[in-house]
Amino acid sequence: MFRSTAVRRVGLLLLIAAGGWYVWRHVHDLAELKNFRWTYLAPLLAVHLTTLACNGWMNRDVIAQFGLRLSARQWYGLAVINALGNYLPLPQAGAALRGAYLKRLHQFDYQRYTAGVLFAYTVSLALTGVAGLVTLAWLTHRGARIAWPAWAVSAALASLFLLATPPVAALFPAAKLTRLVEGYRVLTRGGGVLTRLIAVRLILTAVNATGLWLAYASIARPTGFATAAAVSLGTIASGVVNVTPGNAGAAEAAAWGSAATIGASREVAVNAALVTRATAALIIFTLGPLFVSLLRTRPPEQTPAAPANPVLVA
Repeated sequence: MFRSTAVRRVGLLLLIAAGGWYVWRHVHDLAELKNFRWTYLAPLLAVHLTTLACNGWMNRDVIAQFGLRLSARQWYGLAVINALGNYLPLPQAGAALRGAYLKRLHQFDYQRYTAGVLFAYTVSLALTGVAGLVTLAWLTHRGARIAWPAWAVSAALASLFLLATPPVAALFPAAKLTRLVEGYRVLTRGGGVLTRLIAVRLILTAVNATGLWLAYASIARPTGFATAAAVSLGTIASGVVNVTPGNAGAAEAAAWGSAATIGASREVAVNAALVTRATAALIIFTLGPLFVSLLRTRPPEQTPAAPANPVLVA
């Protein structure tokens, strides 16, 4: 744990230094943010509201596997609180806040739930890799010259599908891989939940790409949807590092690197990522305190649901 904390601190310091250097060297490029077109604010906010809805719906489906049905206020509120918590200077603060709330629910098997979440996250990363490969292939078809790191990262993420299969995960003794097997059992025991999670995750990928595409246009630097998608997928993949609150700095660095590998403007990509962050923060820090109050002051509303497998949730 000490080593993990030390790595996070070093990573944070490096990102702060890199951020300071970037601002110093790119003041002129950052000035483009003054060109923000306010007519794009509403569509961008709608994108972030939809993103929260997709995340909340996926979490709702995982929880339902344990016989609990969350109300719309609960599953959407937990998505907002999770996003808000991720801005705290603590590792996995958002997940911790979500877990603290869920433990209040009667007979909730939190350990098995986290295994299901881990498996769903692994599948999500693998889908990000597959989407990346498809996007890069399309850009190549359109004449773009793609640097090999972009292909390598996408292929590495896509290969996580192998770890998401019990026969492969069982070959490794690591505790998290063992939990992947348990997560697989949780999400494949009936009801088609895994299929729904994959479908919603693909929708979420398209929504995130749309958000960045709008962000490009909002600063009068429109770009193709495939280019925005490639940069968006890079920022999503950067969440694996998770060394800064809200992935601040890391996402922007990923946008810079992703744009560089596909031959797009790095500076414009960073500006678009900053617009995305600012508008997302507006939603999160507005709705976050509201849902913290709602879910804290009102008793949990749980509707028992027939568990997919009574033996596993007994």
